[in-house]
Amino acid sequence: MDAQRAPAQDWRTKVKRLRPAFPRSAMRLCIVAFLVAALALGLGFLGGLWIPFDAVSHLRWHLIGAIAGLAGAIGILFLTRRKRYAGAFLVLAAVATVLFAGLWPGHDQQRGDDLALVDGEAKLRLMWFNVWARNLDNDKIFASVKDANADVVFLAETAPSRQPLLDRLKADYPYQAHCWELYNCGVAVLSKIPFEEAKPKTHWMQPALMRVRYGEELNGLTIFGVHMVRPNMPFGQWKRIQGLASATFTAQGPVIVAGDFNATPHSIMLLGLSEFAGLWRMTELPSWPTWFFGLPQLSIDHQFISNGVRPLNFPELGKDGGSDHLPMIGTYGISKLAQ
Repeated sequence: MDAQRAPAQDWRTKVKRLRPAFPRSAMRLCIVAFLVAALALGLGFLGGLWIPFDAVSHLRWHLIGAIAGLAGAIGILFLTRRKRYAGAFLVLAAVATVLFAGLWPGHDQQRGDDLALVDGEAKLRLMWFNVWARNLDNDKIFASVKDANADVVFLAETAPSRQPLLDRLKADYPYQAHCWELYNCGVAVLSKIPFEEAKPKTHWMQPALMRVRYGEELNGLTIFGVHMVRPNMPFGQWKRIQGLASATFTAQGPVIVAGDFNATPHSIMLLGLSEFAGLWRMTELPSWPTWFFGLPQLSIDHQFISNGVRPLNFPELGKDGGSDHLPMIGTYGISKLAQ
């Protein structure tokens, strides 16, 4: 009986594949993600046409980083067909984007001595700090305020539970006011300099704010401490921007507006405030969130100035006070405007 012949083997099974199979699923996923990121980036420039589009403008640099990373990943998949190479490139692009967004805005803002005052100017060091309602560490807030050594401090998201903190700071800041008696108004002002008036206000047409007016010691300066609603209420945010612009534009004398605007410098919200109120934005440093690898990503805490206010130094971020925001500090020379 003849021995059973072994079946012939296909020679292709003995040859090692030189290139892996084309990763169709990974390629499709990257292309879809690329198109979504590109669409979102484009919509962020159209906030003037429809206000809700403005919400994605806050992520402009992150979207650009995502588009660059996905474009590189698509190219790597096409040329090498290796998903791990494309994945590694996406991780590197994400890290680079985070580092760029967190570090680049302050790259050129080297601290130095304040500019000298000119005749008739009064010097003011102003601190804005959203202390965060969930932040229970009053000791860290106290240390942050002391470290800033500002003349005037605005604290946002405060409540009656912060009264012990304000009492501790009374020795350094004897002039204090807050708006806790009003609905959803958690702004408090602490001042080393006596003010003539501290008037709170909150309304659908205006954000929660404290309007503080000073006398001759600060050449009739008015400071607005503002806490704006979040971008998930775009029409309400825009209404409040318009109301704030109206209030600041009609204020007498030099004006500073400091606050948590929940908006970045790319947004129609901040551009609109500058245009409607005739103010100049001084700030672009990322201040939120502090928990993102110690590198805040979004610049949403700002200070604006009017005629009669001159920056004496670059704005700076204050010491971490346990909040998800970092304090924003500016130093200004205040001149008396002609009546």
